[in-house]
Amino acid sequence: MTECELVRRAQSGDRDAFCALVGLHQRRLYALALYLFRSPADAEDTTQETWLRAWRSLAEYRAEGTFYAWARQILTGVFLNECRRRERHPIAGWEERSVEGVPDRGDIRIRNAVLIGEVAEALATLPGRQRLVFSLKHGEGMSYEEIAAEMECSAGTVKKALFRAVQKLREALGCTTAPQRGGN
Repeated sequence: MTECELVRRAQSGDRDAFCALVGLHQRRLYALALYLFRSPADAEDTTQETWLRAWRSLAEYRAEGTFYAWARQILTGVFLNECRRRERHPIAGWEERSVEGVPDRGDIRIRNAVLIGEVAEALATLPGRQRLVFSLKHGEGMSYEEIAAEMECSAGTVKKALFRAVQKLREALGCTTAPQRGGN
């Protein structure tokens, strides 16, 4: 059965068809939520809330894009709402993530694991909107215009948020100079 057929059947109330759609996109949506929150529990909660909202608003899905893109847009809204809620009512340590240090024994895999941990820590310190823009641009490969449409803002706002995110990541990772353009 195609995705379009599954959507049509799910919109008619077929829960099995909706479960099949969830099965097709669950891992990718969870991976995005995990990337954004850096916490498996928060990623699970967010993904579950996304699917619940998708089920409730399935009649509104118009197949103007992929079903995954529509579900991702719902996840984006859930994430931004959670960021706003946490800014209003901070939970001590929700942004803090610990990455276990791995000794450098010359093994490239070990050094890469440490680097990935450092980048993950730096990403976790970004404000929610900047982390989301960075994730959609570099993790999902979306264009500025696509991100702007999903976040309901201008492409200029997206570019500005991405620029600030990269600037903060460079600072957090100890990169003092910007990469050279052109040339090498």
